[in-house]
Amino acid sequence: LQVFSQRYLEIAELPDGLFVVGDSIIEVLRFRANRGDYGDGDPEKLMQERVDFLNNIEADFYQEQAMGSRICEVFWKRDSDGDLISVTNDITERKVTEMMLELAKEEAFAASSAKSEFLANMSHELRTPLNAVIGFSEALAAGIAGPLNEKQSGYVNDIRVSGDHLLALITDVLDLAKIESGKLDIEESEFDLLELINTTLSFVRGRAVESGIELVTDFPNDLPPIRADVRLIKQIVVNLLSNAVKFTPGGGRVSIAASADAVRGVILTVTDTGAGMAAEEIPKALEHFGRTRSGQDKEGTGLGLPLVKNMCEMHGGYLNITSSVGVGTTVTVTLPASRIIDRS
Repeated sequence: LQVFSQRYLEIAELPDGLFVVGDSIIEVLRFRANRGDYGDGDPEKLMQERVDFLNNIEADFYQEQAMGSRICEVFWKRDSDGDLISVTNDITERKVTEMMLELAKEEAFAASSAKSEFLANMSHELRTPLNAVIGFSEALAAGIAGPLNEKQSGYVNDIRVSGDHLLALITDVLDLAKIESGKLDIEESEFDLLELINTTLSFVRGRAVESGIELVTDFPNDLPPIRADVRLIKQIVVNLLSNAVKFTPGGGRVSIAASADAVRGVILTVTDTGAGMAAEEIPKALEHFGRTRSGQDKEGTGLGLPLVKNMCEMHGGYLNITSSVGVGTTVTVTLPASRIIDRS
């Protein structure tokens, strides 16, 4: 031993007098082997292995090791005379923090997995009886059990509408659970995008008419077919149109535009003249179960836009939102041009 610092003795938790300049460090290695710094086993054997290890360090070397109750990092280097120099840092606090963060990460992942599994199971269990409720209400409305008077027809219609609404919410929650657990797979097929949009418009047209909202369409008649998951694309359009109608007051306007070309890809845009959002509210609207200022008094789970974003990204696309308070909101979904089917 040629030179050492008092700080090293403190970090390594070594007693004063163990290090003696000019003496061999064998006794130091033996002390640490007996303390368990080098692991379990015969201390004499562990001490000799450490001697061999130090003698074989040829150039720069780094190692993390136990030193008593501490965890340290040690850097070794040979100088021009071949002497071995070591620099030791106490990293106990850092390693404890890393372990705590890793444990917290594992616990958060386990909690998220449990939540997703719970949501998926509950959503499935709820959908089965709910489908029966909707089916029976439709059967009653069709007169399968005999004619209904006006009041009975109203009640049956309310049951069906409420059931449809609840089923849509459950479907959103189920899709969210599948997305978070990585179990929502894309089932691609070729379909007519124009036909899908027109079918989807029928879902919101009644509510728009009741609220005095004008529905405007803007897309070419020769819109090409695309390859995607028809159910997910349909849900994207339904969610965007439903949101737009929900946040647009009577006398307002909701418009949907669509285009497709080899340069820009497939573009779907839904614009409304509703309450709008401030720029800082948009990230909140994209959070799962997030509710903006204008959405606090509206029905729904706050999953519409987050699901649209996730489903869009699953198709290799992206979502863009521009909005102004009191002016309205424009949501644009862009899918890659590779999804366009070329019939030429």
